[in-house]
Amino acid sequence: MESQKTEIIKQLVDSHQHFFRTIRPIVPQEWLNLDLTMTQLKTAMYLATEGPSRVSTLAAFLGVSTATMTGITDRLVQHEFIVRYADPADRRAVICDLSAKGKKVIGQMWEIGSARMTQLLEKMNVGQLEHMQQGIADLLAAAAELNLEEGGNRPAATKRITETK
Repeated sequence: MESQKTEIIKQLVDSHQHFFRTIRPIVPQEWLNLDLTMTQLKTAMYLATEGPSRVSTLAAFLGVSTATMTGITDRLVQHEFIVRYADPADRRAVICDLSAKGKKVIGQMWEIGSARMTQLLEKMNVGQLEHMQQGIADLLAAAAELNLEEGGNRPAATKRITETK
């Protein structure tokens, strides 16, 4: 039974990778034209999901020094993608948050992604959609369980993203 489970997991992981290779040609051009480095995009997505954060928190998330993170945030400020301000609780600490422009761009990216996902799902029949719905619900439950096992104490970070639209 365990070898069957291992084989199914391998097949699902392979299918997951194949899925992303297959949809790559239909990635919206707007995503490809976004003038951000991967590190800058990760920073913006972190702020979109987690909210205003200290530079030190962003640095820990990305696994870089605070000096490096300061340089990353400098460039995002220059692009008017984020804003920085002193932490009211500790004037020595700097808080970063998405600017209005950053919120608009991230919101548009999520809307475009949602529209693409809708187009894909519309190709499926009701039975297939019900299977997908149950599979995703099960996957989310497993992710929540894994998060708790790993000492996490936060739900999936999707709430704030939808609030930036």
